[in-house]
Amino acid sequence: MDANNTPVAQYVVHELIHVVISELVLGKFDSTLEEVVVLSLDRYIWNFISTNKSRLAKWEKLIAKKLAEHPEPDVALEELADRSADDKS
Repeated sequence: MDANNTPVAQYVVHELIHVVISELVLGKFDSTLEEVVVLSLDRYIWNFISTNKSRLAKWEKLIAKKLAEHPEPDVALEELADRSADDKS
């Protein structure tokens, strides 16, 4: 998925599907197959959401609300991604 060229709501749906099915596929399927399953569900669910204007508006409103509740941290992305402390333990 290209997060730069995908509607935010579709991207959120995609990532939520990963969260929901990760335990179901973990250790059972190759990660590539997991992504195929996620993309299939993503397409089906996104079509369901995006073909109804009120449903899409509801998703966009809820996502905007959640983003407003959790503004971007004042920490550089490099610092957030740094796992060197984890490597030492």
